[in-house]
Amino acid sequence: MRRLGTLTPEKGADTLAWLAQGSPGVEWESGQLYVKRKIAKTHVQALDEDLSACSWDVSARMVGLDAEG
Repeated sequence: MRRLGTLTPEKGADTLAWLAQGSPGVEWESGQLYVKRKIAKTHVQALDEDLSACSWDVSARMVGLDAEG
């Protein structure tokens, strides 16, 4: 029986492969979030610069890197 909501590897990789093979400004717009080859709405937290900086610093510390680089 086929599971609901599962994708084949090919379907799951389709948008990523499309982006990798295309050119920004031609097939797709740089800096956008894509789902099924279409621009998707970005969550408001993704645009929070303070949250982004904090996440970067925490992640760097967790892997033993200097947060600045």
